[in-house]
Amino acid sequence: KNGEPHFLWTSFDIYSRFLASYWLNILLMVITKLLFPEPRPHFIQTCNPDPLKLTCSSAKSSYQLYKDGICRLNQSNDGSYFTQRDVLDSLRSFPSGHAQNGAFTMFIALHFVNRNNGLTSIQKIIFSLFWICNGLLMAISRITDNRHHWWDVLAGSIMGGLYSYFAIKYFLYQ
Repeated sequence: KNGEPHFLWTSFDIYSRFLASYWLNILLMVITKLLFPEPRPHFIQTCNPDPLKLTCSSAKSSYQLYKDGICRLNQSNDGSYFTQRDVLDSLRSFPSGHAQNGAFTMFIALHFVNRNNGLTSIQKIIFSLFWICNGLLMAISRITDNRHHWWDVLAGSIMGGLYSYFAIKYFLYQ
């Protein structure tokens, strides 16, 4: 019973450090998405560019299509409606935020599972497989639902892995 307050305080401290590093991970992802706007696989369908306004100079980048007002908002060939927010979101494919957060959480969880001495070897394997499958399924689902290109998912996963390494090494146990 004498160790309970210390255990609770240590748990709260590690949890708050994890949350802070997780939000830093998200902040870095948002900054990267804003600095490197890359179209999602469905950008042309969402933008629905006006062919009469389309020129070779306006087609240099997807962002230029949006900026020059060539995207036709609120009308689509298949009857669906897209807003300005939808078009802007379709320019934020790189890196995959879901893959980045999935990899970040997966590696942090794997670290905690392997560090826990109260678990048996079988329990560690089961928990590790759960987090690995969770991270992989999250990344693969981004490609299969046509929200990201494979390189966006790969870059997001690498960035999430790197951020988790730095969070574990420099932030969680200081």
